[in-house]
Amino acid sequence: MNTQLALQPLVVVSGITTFDGWKLYGKQLRDHDDQLAEHAKSFQLVLGDWANFGVSTWGEQAERAIKEIGYKPETIQNFKWVAARIPDSLRDEGTTLEDYRAVAPLATETERKEWLDKKKAEGWSGRRLREEIKKARAGQQARTDVPPERLTTSRRDALTALVDEFNATGDDLLKRGDELSKAQADVYFDCAAQLKDALKGD
Repeated sequence: MNTQLALQPLVVVSGITTFDGWKLYGKQLRDHDDQLAEHAKSFQLVLGDWANFGVSTWGEQAERAIKEIGYKPETIQNFKWVAARIPDSLRDEGTTLEDYRAVAPLATETERKEWLDKKKAEGWSGRRLREEIKKARAGQQARTDVPPERLTTSRRDALTALVDEFNATGDDLLKRGDELSKAQADVYFDCAAQLKDALKGD
């Protein structure tokens, strides 16, 4: 499979007109994922674009096909979410999935672009980018005059259990050892850390 296909996912996916063609493309991605991941830092976004296009076009039929091909639902769900929030205009081969995940939760495309541009200009790692975004958010929260609503005990217990669940899921994914699972594990660990910080500040 030509690795160039992985570098222009939106163009490739939008050119697919049949369900069988879409499913075949997914199988090709699955069969060559190791090689493609080596050539394209945003390969996971290719999977996200492919899955988003299929589900939006063929619904449950596409969701079943994703499982049949062998992709883990939780892994694909992560890539779908990030891909949907990172348009082609924000993608380039100098940016990693870790960078995209860091800016994906931001409210607007303009904000995402500003942070990605800042990351490149400053030479930050993906971890540093997340830390800087987190600090900026903390500063905004500190400037608000309205105190946050206190969590009830039951709600706090439920969120604490969710933190444990995120960490446990991340540990299980890491044990698999493949790159897609490691990327998914990063998301769970990051969510757990952010939620834990939020609980400390409540």
